Amino acid sequence: MKQLDGYSLLICSKYFRYKSDFINVICVCKKFQETLEKFRYNPISISSLRLFPKIQTQCLYHKNEIRLPVESYSFYYFLTYKEALKQIKNFNKCHKIIYTRSDREEFGPDISQNLAIKALGDKCFEGTPIQEITIPNTIRKIGQEAFSQCTQLTQIQLPCTLKELPVCTFFNCIKLEKIEIPSSVSIIDGACFFGCSQLTKVNFPQSIISIGYESFAFCARLKEVVLQGSLYTLFSKSFFGCTALSSVYLPDTVKFIADSCFENCSSLQNINIPSSVVMINQKVFKNCISLKEIETPPSVDYIGEQCFENCYSLTRLKISDATVNISCNCFFNCTSLKILEVPLRNNEYPFDVSYYDKQILERFGIKCVHINSFSGGSVLTYDPLTHEPKIPDDALIIGKDCFKNIREIQSICVPTNIVIIDSNAFVGSFITSIYIPTSVTCIIPGAFSDCVGLKEIQLPSSILSISSKSFMNCSSLTSVTIPSTITSINANAFESCINLSTISLPPHLVKLKKNAFSGCAQLKEILLPSSLKYIEEKCFSDCVNLTFLSIPTTVTYIGKDICLNCRSLKSLIIPLEKDLSYKYKVSYQQYQIFSSLNIHCTNVQFTEHDYLRRRNNNTDNIIPTDINLHISKLCFSKSFENRFILPPNVISLGKSCFQASSNITSITLSTNITKINSYAFNGCVSLKKLIIPSSVQYIGKYCFKNCDNLTSLSLPTNLLPYTSLVSYSEYLLLKRNNIECLNIAQVNDDEIYDLKYLPSEIKTLNITYFDFYSKEITIPSHITKIKVGVFYDCFQMSRIQIPSNVVSIKRNAFSNCISLKSIELSPNLKKLSSSLFYYCISLKSIEIPSKITKLSNNVFAECHSLSQIYFSNQLKKIKECCFFNCKHLSSVTIPSSVTKLGKRCFDFCLGLEEFNFEEHCQIKKIPENCFRMCDKLVSFNIPSSIEILDNSCFYKCFGLTSIHIPSNVKSIGMCCFKRCYFLKEVICDQIQEIDKDCFSYCARLESVILPSSLKKIGQTAFSYCSNLKEICIPDSVEFIGGSCFIGCTQLTRITLSSRLTSLSYDCFSNCSSLSSIIINNTPVSNYPFNVSLLQYIYFSKNKIPCHNITLSRDEIFLLSTSIPRLVKSFTDNCFRNSISLINISIPSSVTSLGEYCFKNCINLTSITIPSSISSIPSHCFDNCYNLKSIILPSTITSFGSHSFYGCSQLKSLKLIPKECFE
Repeated sequence: MKQLDGYSLLICSKYFRYKSDFINVICVCKKFQETLEKFRYNPISISSLRLFPKIQTQCLYHKNEIRLPVESYSFYYFLTYKEALKQIKNFNKCHKIIYTRSDREEFGPDISQNLAIKALGDKCFEGTPIQEITIPNTIRKIGQEAFSQCTQLTQIQLPCTLKELPVCTFFNCIKLEKIEIPSSVSIIDGACFFGCSQLTKVNFPQSIISIGYESFAFCARLKEVVLQGSLYTLFSKSFFGCTALSSVYLPDTVKFIADSCFENCSSLQNINIPSSVVMINQKVFKNCISLKEIETPPSVDYIGEQCFENCYSLTRLKISDATVNISCNCFFNCTSLKILEVPLRNNEYPFDVSYYDKQILERFGIKCVHINSFSGGSVLTYDPLTHEPKIPDDALIIGKDCFKNIREIQSICVPTNIVIIDSNAFVGSFITSIYIPTSVTCIIPGAFSDCVGLKEIQLPSSILSISSKSFMNCSSLTSVTIPSTITSINANAFESCINLSTISLPPHLVKLKKNAFSGCAQLKEILLPSSLKYIEEKCFSDCVNLTFLSIPTTVTYIGKDICLNCRSLKSLIIPLEKDLSYKYKVSYQQYQIFSSLNIHCTNVQFTEHDYLRRRNNNTDNIIPTDINLHISKLCFSKSFENRFILPPNVISLGKSCFQASSNITSITLSTNITKINSYAFNGCVSLKKLIIPSSVQYIGKYCFKNCDNLTSLSLPTNLLPYTSLVSYSEYLLLKRNNIECLNIAQVNDDEIYDLKYLPSEIKTLNITYFDFYSKEITIPSHITKIKVGVFYDCFQMSRIQIPSNVVSIKRNAFSNCISLKSIELSPNLKKLSSSLFYYCISLKSIEIPSKITKLSNNVFAECHSLSQIYFSNQLKKIKECCFFNCKHLSSVTIPSSVTKLGKRCFDFCLGLEEFNFEEHCQIKKIPENCFRMCDKLVSFNIPSSIEILDNSCFYKCFGLTSIHIPSNVKSIGMCCFKRCYFLKEVICDQIQEIDKDCFSYCARLESVILPSSLKKIGQTAFSYCSNLKEICIPDSVEFIGGSCFIGCTQLTRITLSSRLTSLSYDCFSNCSSLSSIIINNTPVSNYPFNVSLLQYIYFSKNKIPCHNITLSRDEIFLLSTSIPRLVKSFTDNCFRNSISLINISIPSSVTSLGEYCFKNCINLTSITIPSSISSIPSHCFDNCYNLKSIILPSTITSFGSHSFYGCSQLKSLKLIPKECFE
């Protein structure tokens, strides 16, 4: 510094960016003290002349800065062309001029000679008839939709200064034939060239790193795409519908090929998949009917659903063995395949397959072990006489849209192999009835929505909740049987079921979600169970005929407007406070109904609906004054009013209540308002004056954002200094009004002059503040918080330095930073938020700071290169999917401080070989899917603290050969060790329950030792354990589920508990070698339980006597002419759709018939029912319309609903009640 003279320092200090730098430099020595007085302009933003007292020109870096009394101004933020002309006339300088749509309308389209313009505004030339245009090199930015719908545009020359082509830049420019993209451009954003149907040639420079959503969709004449250099991502539908596209070259930098990228490119013949690609998402090559061969490199980790669907010409498809996930329906209609190579494990295809996939794979001798979904389409067959479909008996799921809008099918019997009915499976279909077995455990949202013909449904006891929109708009639905197992009815479940008149809610129901019964116009009363605790918003709204509703006192939460528009409501019993007031939110309209029922409300919300209704009715006082009001969220949003005067009864303002009300110039607030929520006045661009009354105790974040003309703002002293979160623009606005702000964030529309140097006032990052191609980033030391997704999709960022001041980083902050290799986290962090490093596929190791107590959901999910993780000894929780698919993670040790592991936290960690717990482990449960597909895990020592092994936690752990379950473990969940093919030995010390499918398909299982504490063994628990020869069920067992040992073909001897009172007829189905059954230490002389007809044949062959046969639908083919005399019962759907059945005489041995037993036996003309039968179950003879003769004994005392529906020729029989025919 001694060698630096004052003039040189003056030159250097021009490049300082922070106020502290200028102050520090004049403190260095005496000769520098007058440096700041030498400045004639301010190089940084200022609000007074104290720092630079002798400036003649004030440089304005932001529109909200205070203008000081100086000779001239120099504008460094964007001004419109019209504004700039005014400033130039006043001898001010304008460095950034944007030519807007209104400028173009006033001054014309010619910008070629105007070198002062630096940017084109959004929609600047939209829809104009221009044919040619040259954009000068002075322009550095083009706004969204700048040339959208320029249908006459044939030629355009872009400047070499552009960095990005934004959203819809050339959308639907149908005459544009070719374009030269400058080498400065790095991003082509969404729908940029969408619908440019004459575009034949695009020159892509090496600078391109990202091609956005639908960028070139429907460019129908584009023939060739050659991408180069730095491209990282092709977003969804980038080249969708480019029907002439025949050749695509991808550079070896591409990582992601997103959804439907080349879908419907019907001429595509040649494309290379470079070795850099890690993900090929769903439908990428769907309907590429000219594509002949594809080979994926080992780098490809994931191939999405329907990826190669309808690639009719595809003859050769090779998928690398390294691929860890291939989704369903990948190969649908790939009918020309001659060579197919896919990853195999244990000589089997390890992934879930659809029924379509199975057909293709089996053609090549590939064994499929997990047939996942049946999706209808061309595979769907149905009987034209019974109008019922044939659903394959090896599918697990009725897939999405399977029966969508199908008119030919009237009724459906879901087979017992189905466990899930997927979303929209029956949406819009014309089915009138459906049978759902207890094998179904989950019905996904929207499964039966818009089934306008569905009249009734009986839900199985195996489901625990009714999913959202399950029966929405089922306008013919009159009856629903809900099992007692249901605890939750989710949002919109029965919305607009306009003919649903009665419904009985289950006794254990806990939650009724939003709009659950909204619009059920025929519902007159509903009895709510005492178990109910939550009723959400508008649950019974628009039930116009509802007259009575009683809400039990057990309810602890009631949402807003549960009875909105229930205009017939005469009696409402509802939980009240001690002062007999109702404390939950109601709209003003709902308040009027409650008032008429003498219910006093204390939390009345004036909603947008209330406002619009009163305004449209020309009510004198738009805001009512008869009760204290809370103005609701978005209440006056986008209002056209000029002025608002809020009456004294208004006590709070909701979130965004005046948002984007651009006409409002004046708002007078009530002096009784105590709370103003976030974004309340956001976007009130015409608002000039606002006085916040002294009654206000709280103001939310970003309340005055984009109120740029607010020149007079007064805040009460109790709110000063202002601590609510504000944007930088807002901060300058408040500063202009002499209000000090302490909590400032950078947001997307702040228009900061130089993003390399964030103003030191900013403490919170809300958006990415640097170029996407930045490789190394250092966050300024004044930043303390990083908000959601700030660095999301920063493809090239390899290193980031986070200062120690940072105390909070929100979810997805570094998601998809696929080049990120190194990061040092702040030691002051206490939590790693959800998906923080999701898909950071280059991140190899990370050390968790010592103060971290929780790893949230998906923190390191899909970090494929992560091989080392160092946990702190303060860590307490590792949440759901935390390390999902970290396929290079080989060894993990969980510290003793951890008390909880989340679901799927190490799911798909294919390289995990060693997993240890420190001594004094506190974890009580190994959660659902925790180690699913960890196929290199050879052994696992269960610590003494574990009490529960949850569902599927070791599913497909092929490396496990033996497992010892210690005495502290009380239950083993569903599918816990399913498909652990090499598991030979299981020792259980003190378990009480083995759930469904627990050891199913453990093909090498030889030895199972079960303890005397065991009470329950679930359905199919040991099914298809084909190497199991002997098993002893302890005498403590009281229940064994159906099909428990089905397919155990080598099982020869079993000891059963004497406490068993019943066993399902299919418990030992296909146990063809079973020759010895021991009960009470004695071989059975007469097997006491029901058996299937096929198992009866096996038992007889092996000399095990049995006399109780249950006849099932799957065994009808075994009948010769008559039903054996040993048959005691028929299962549900036993003879369903047996169109060859003409007459039948049921033997006297039969004591019960199942529901839907003879449904759709359309040629059945006569039947004799013995006196041993006492009841006819529901739908038993449904649609047997040729049934003329039936002999019914007097022993029959009950008839189920619709038991003779459609049997019109039996209506004369007086013994059958008339309602049975309805």
